[in-house]
Amino acid sequence: MALSAMTGAVTAYPPADTGYLDYTEMVAEIRAIAGRKPSIARLFTIGRSHQGRELWAVKVSDNVRTDEDEPEVLFDAGMHAREHMTTEMAVALFRRLVDGYGTSSRLTDMVDANEITIIFNLNPDGSEYDHSSGTYRMWRKNRQPTPNTSSVGTDINRNFGYRWGTNTLNASPEGETYRGPAAWSTPEAAAFKRYVDGRVIGGEQQIRVHVTFHQYGRVVLYPYGYTTAAVPADMHPEDRDLLVAMATAMAERSRYGVAQSSSGSVNVGNQMDWLYATYRTMTFTFEMGDTFYMPDEAIPTETARNMEAAYFAIERAACPYAIVRGSDELCFANPFTDIGGSKFHDDILWIYDHGITVGCRSDRFCPDGLVTRAQMATFLTRALTLPAASRDYFSDDTGNKHEDRINRLAEAGITVGCGGTRFCPDGTVTREQMATFLVRAFRLPSSSRDYYADDEDSKHEERINALAASGITRGCGPSRFCPSGGVTRGQMAAFLHRALAR
Repeated sequence: MALSAMTGAVTAYPPADTGYLDYTEMVAEIRAIAGRKPSIARLFTIGRSHQGRELWAVKVSDNVRTDEDEPEVLFDAGMHAREHMTTEMAVALFRRLVDGYGTSSRLTDMVDANEITIIFNLNPDGSEYDHSSGTYRMWRKNRQPTPNTSSVGTDINRNFGYRWGTNTLNASPEGETYRGPAAWSTPEAAAFKRYVDGRVIGGEQQIRVHVTFHQYGRVVLYPYGYTTAAVPADMHPEDRDLLVAMATAMAERSRYGVAQSSSGSVNVGNQMDWLYATYRTMTFTFEMGDTFYMPDEAIPTETARNMEAAYFAIERAACPYAIVRGSDELCFANPFTDIGGSKFHDDILWIYDHGITVGCRSDRFCPDGLVTRAQMATFLTRALTLPAASRDYFSDDTGNKHEDRINRLAEAGITVGCGGTRFCPDGTVTREQMATFLVRAFRLPSSSRDYYADDEDSKHEERINALAASGITRGCGPSRFCPSGGVTRGQMAAFLHRALAR
C-alpha cells in the first residue's frame, strides 16, 4: 500500500506556496542532485518516522564511500512540522556543494577536506500533515499518538535524553512542546541518536560541528537550553567562549542575532543540550526567517542568506578551538583510546599537547584513575618546567620513577611532604591538598570571600578559597567543595588547563 493511502496524506502545498518541496518532491530532488555527482554524494536513511517515512540524509565528501579520518559536520532540518523553509535550506546547501564541486575551488576544498552530512527532514509526518489540507495547520509536533490519551504528537526537540523529565516543563500531551512519555520515545529522535552514536570511532565522536535549522527569529542559538547559567558545572568555560565566538561569527554572516538557547525560555530535553553534554560537539540552532510561513518567493533569498554561515561551520570543523585561541594547538591526533566519552577530553588533549602528560600507559590516559602525590609532582614539575633539585628531600621515594620531580617540587617550595622526611608518594591526593599544591605552584592570591560551607574544619580552607577566587574550581556542588574527596586524572587535567590558561 502506498504511504499516501496509509496516512491519508495529500502532499500538495497550499496554492500560493507550491514552490516548496513536499516530501515526495524532496526525495526526487535530492536523488537528482546526488545523481549529478555520485562520486561525492551518497544518499542514505537514518531510520523511519512514526508513519514509516524514510528520514533521508546525504554524505558529501571526496571518496564518499570511504570512512576517512576527516572532520565531520552535521546539518539537520525539519524537526518542527511548520518550519518548511528549513528543509529548503538543507536541500539548497546540498545543491551548492554538489554543483560547486570542481567549479569553485572553495567548495571543492570543503568537500575534499571534510565529511559533510545533511539530514533533510527529521519530521516528515508532521510537515506533510501541516500543509496537506490546502491551508496550513500551524502544527509543530510529530504524528505519534500519545498512549492512553486522545492526543497526537510529541515535540521531537523535547524528547532527547539529556535532563529529560527533570522538571515539570512540557509534561502535558495537549501542549505543542510535549516532551513525550519517555526520553527517546519518538522514532525520529531515536534515529538521530543512533546515527550520532554510530559516529563514535575508536572512542572519538567524529562530528565536531552541528547546525540544526529552525524557524523563526533570525537568531543563532548555542547551548544550554536547560539553564540560564552561562557556564554551568557541565560546561567547560573555554567551550562557552568558543560557542559564543562561533555563533557570533555565523550570525554576522547571516545578519542574525545571537543568544543562549534558554534566553527565550528554559527548554529541557532538546537536541543541542544532548549533543554538547554527551559529546562536546559544537552545536548551534539557526532560527531562520521572520515568520513560520514565508512565501515561496522568499526561498532563494532566505537560503542564500545563510549559506556563508554554513560554509563557516564546515571550514572551521577541522579545529574549532583555533577561533578563540588564534592557533590550531588542539588540531592533532588523539593518542589516547579511553577519553572519547570523558567531559575532560579537551583538557586532557591540551595538557598532552603541552608536554604535561604522556598518559598512564601506552595509548591510555586513565581519566577516572585517582591522582597520587607522586603523579601530582610530575604534573606540576612539567607544567612549570621546574629546574633540577640540589638534594634529595625525602626518604620514602627512593627508587620511585617520580623521585626527581618530587625533589624539584620540594625545592620550589610547593610541598613539604606528608611528615618528617616522608612524601607518601603513593598516597592519593585529596581535593583540599590539590588546592594547596596549585595555590603554591601558581602563587595564587588569597581571597577574603568564603566560597564553600563544607571546608570550615579544613586546614586548607584559605587555599581552597584562593583557588575558587581564581576561577580554577567551581566546587563539587552548590556551596560544597568536598575537601576530602579524591581527584581524578581527568579532573586534574581540567584544573591544570584552567590554571595555565588564566
